[in-house]
Amino acid sequence: MDLAVPSFASEREGTTTYNIPDAPPWPGVRTMITTKYADLAPEQVKQVQHCEEELGVTIVAYAKPAYAELSKENLNKIQDLEKSLGLSLVAYRV
Repeated sequence: MDLAVPSFASEREGTTTYNIPDAPPWPGVRTMITTKYADLAPEQVKQVQHCEEELGVTIVAYAKPAYAELSKENLNKIQDLEKSLGLSLVAYRV
C-alpha cells in the first residue's frame, strides 16, 4: 500500500517530518515519525517469518535510524525533559 504524504509533511532519507504550525499545545513544534521499512533479503524474510510463526506474533522490520550524537550536557537536557513530560524521547540526526 502506497500512502501519500500530506501537504504539511516532507520526506527525506526515509523519514517523514510533520510540521503542523497550529497544532496544540505547542505551535510550530517539529515532530518526526520514522517509519522506513527495512529492505530485507529473501533469507532475512524467511528468518522473520519463522520467528513470527514460532512466537505467534507479527513482526515489522524497520530500517535503523541515524541517532544524533549528543554531548553529556544535551543528553541531560533531554533526560530532564523526558522526566518532566513523562515520555521517552529519541534524538535523530536530520
